[in-house]
Amino acid sequence: MPTGRFRVRRFLFWSLLLIVGAYLIWGRIEAWRFSRAVAAIQARGEPVEYSYWYARQVTAEQREAASLYARAAEFAMEAESGQQYRSSMLDVDKAGGPVLALEDMAASFRPDAPALQLLDRATPLDFTEFGEDNRDLYDNQMSLQALGAQACLRAELLAARGDADGAATALVPCLRLQRTLLPNYGSYHSARLLGSFRILFRHTAPSDASLAMLQRAVAAWPEEDGAVRALLQERVRFIGYADAPARGLGERLMNALTQPLLTSVTRRRLASYDEALTVARLPLKARREALAEMGRRPMPSRRGLFAAFLESRPLYLGFAHYSGTLDLAVRRTLLSVLAVERYRRAHQGAVPPSLDALVPALLPSVPEDPYSAGQPIVYRRDPDSYVVYSVDSNGKDDGGELYGHGAAVAKHVGPQSPRDLGIRIPLKSAK
Repeated sequence: MPTGRFRVRRFLFWSLLLIVGAYLIWGRIEAWRFSRAVAAIQARGEPVEYSYWYARQVTAEQREAASLYARAAEFAMEAESGQQYRSSMLDVDKAGGPVLALEDMAASFRPDAPALQLLDRATPLDFTEFGEDNRDLYDNQMSLQALGAQACLRAELLAARGDADGAATALVPCLRLQRTLLPNYGSYHSARLLGSFRILFRHTAPSDASLAMLQRAVAAWPEEDGAVRALLQERVRFIGYADAPARGLGERLMNALTQPLLTSVTRRRLASYDEALTVARLPLKARREALAEMGRRPMPSRRGLFAAFLESRPLYLGFAHYSGTLDLAVRRTLLSVLAVERYRRAHQGAVPPSLDALVPALLPSVPEDPYSAGQPIVYRRDPDSYVVYSVDSNGKDDGGELYGHGAAVAKHVGPQSPRDLGIRIPLKSAK
């Protein structure tokens, strides 16, 4: 007859077996529910893998452009690592003097570098997507960022030497490179482009032909903020990570132990993209209001850290919104400045009384500031300069307080500091 100790052991054994069995069944159920969630996304015609975008690459010219950009990025990354990743930090007009003398910058970053030669060949070609041959550029675009920094530095060095039309020509590949960048990488390049234009106009006065060329290149930059695409691609990346096979015995063992819980959390986080995409598709003003409401939404305290893990997707929505809004602000500021400068070439250096004077000859309409509630881009005239700017992410007009690359001001600002995003142009004679 079984002893009491034996009965306890048998009870514990069967209880443990029942718990393990229930845990494994839960894992199967969660995996099935996750697969159904992915299938539902696909049924709506939304991407669940990067091949969704590959289909846009259909012509030989598009494939050649993708190949040239990818090779240029590879060369740029090699050069960047050899230069201690300095091209993204070098500013020829840095307050207090440049980190390197102009001669040293020119010697270190040559305009005939292999990466820039390939970039120049890719610039006039039709480009849509990178395609499967370069699928790694959908996950990590640091190499394209390096290429953009080196191309912008080439233009800035030419401007610092007073070569107006050479610098303007060199900026076209920088502008065209924007079409290859995912939104989260594109915002960094946009900020650098703004700095390059600041340097161009501080040191030179490009001809009307060069200004018209730059205006066409900026106008070809799509008038979209990219927040929806950023979220769609982030969700594809998230699905890919969730489906990635385990590597090594230790990772497989850990996955086996935690798979049901991780799958449940992953499925819930996947669902939160739907809310983020709904908000991202709103007009800018309504989106800002929805984001503010999300920020006020209390975290359920009874769920603690688990709730924080589930709520991380709306935070990425905020980043996608900021990145896309920055792109729009830079694009609209550049279009406005180029139109003002073209007006000055036609009016013996006189500035227009307002941006309205540029419509419709030089602008189809006065651009709206994407950071404000339906207000236009700010245009302000001073005795020795004029400034065109967006009120930036703090949503306040700070009187043209500029910052960042090419601003020639020595200050660090945060999102709520006095800050405006734009270009100040000295009123020297316009040719």
